[in-house]
Amino acid sequence: MSTSLNLSECTAAFHTTKHDEHPDRMQYVTGTLKHPALGELATVRCLQIPASGRTWFTRVGDFLEIMDEDSQELHEFSVTLFDRNSNVRPWLVEGGGARSGSGCWGAELSSGDMLYIEDLNVKEQFRRRGAGSYLLQKLLASPRMGNKGKGHAFCWPTPIGYRGDDKAEWARQQAAITAFYRKNGFRRVGRTSFLAYSPDPSHPSRRLDAASDPETPSTEFDTINPGAAALSADEAKALYPLHCAIASNKTPSITQVIRAAYGTDAGSIRKHNDSGLTPVHVATASENVHTLRALLALDPSGIAEDLKDAGNRDALTPLEALRAVMRATREFSETLLGAWDGYTDEELRCEYIVMKAMGMPLGPGEETEEAYVRKRKFGRGGV
Repeated sequence: MSTSLNLSECTAAFHTTKHDEHPDRMQYVTGTLKHPALGELATVRCLQIPASGRTWFTRVGDFLEIMDEDSQELHEFSVTLFDRNSNVRPWLVEGGGARSGSGCWGAELSSGDMLYIEDLNVKEQFRRRGAGSYLLQKLLASPRMGNKGKGHAFCWPTPIGYRGDDKAEWARQQAAITAFYRKNGFRRVGRTSFLAYSPDPSHPSRRLDAASDPETPSTEFDTINPGAAALSADEAKALYPLHCAIASNKTPSITQVIRAAYGTDAGSIRKHNDSGLTPVHVATASENVHTLRALLALDPSGIAEDLKDAGNRDALTPLEALRAVMRATREFSETLLGAWDGYTDEELRCEYIVMKAMGMPLGPGEETEEAYVRKRKFGRGGV
């Protein structure tokens, strides 16, 4: 007969080890939950960045670079939520529009200790008995959350080690992990895949009911479109030939391809693909200037409507998608290559064309396309 599990008899212990490459800025935190008779029940592994380390990142501006060196997971975490100085992306917090999700997070994520939970594992025989929550709550109540409880914990609820091809099973496991963290007070940062926790019981995130915490755009899209299957390259080309042509052909010859498709089926230039993207979405994300001009020439009012469309797997409008690419390219160059040569003419021409089609205001001296490209070379593009 198995020994009954009384969590009050368990002991949670945490240990810190200085980071191998940056001991003055970061450290590893490992924890175990043990029972006097049953032994080890659960373990947790984290990366902790104290407030002093964040101050260092702010001064030097190499947060994204250091996170990229550490692991792919921390690279994704850092570039999704923060800039090079470890300041939270403005569109993810209160006042950031649709991409801020519930809006429960604010500029407080830019300061204080940061605890990133890389892995929390409960042994199979002790799962669904409260051991994981018990260890997690002990961690969140520990000094690893920073001085005076002003730190924040982060996690990326993802099935670790899942090797199957069953998309539904992977989604089920991810939903279960997300529910576990929500039960323990974590809430989504914007519409990203990452959740955060505040130790402040009066923080808006702690007052947000778990059922009101938004899902990621991809999860919502898949829920609305349950029959959408992952397509192979050949299948996508057969079903969405115009989308594929726009993504691969950035030469003037694409204009004739678009006109031919429009002549055969006028609706083809506004058709949504399996990810909810229209041709103008693909054009902006791939910085295809010739396609943008051709689409707007054929159906200016219809394409103008598509420029407002964010009903896709990424929940981004074409302009938001373009600026995301511009920003990512700039940060990659600055972080990993050490130099950025400014926005390309193609990026800026696309931005100008889209802004003008949407009736958005242009700055002084930016009224013409050439002036816009010249003035914005090192300017605010990709914001």
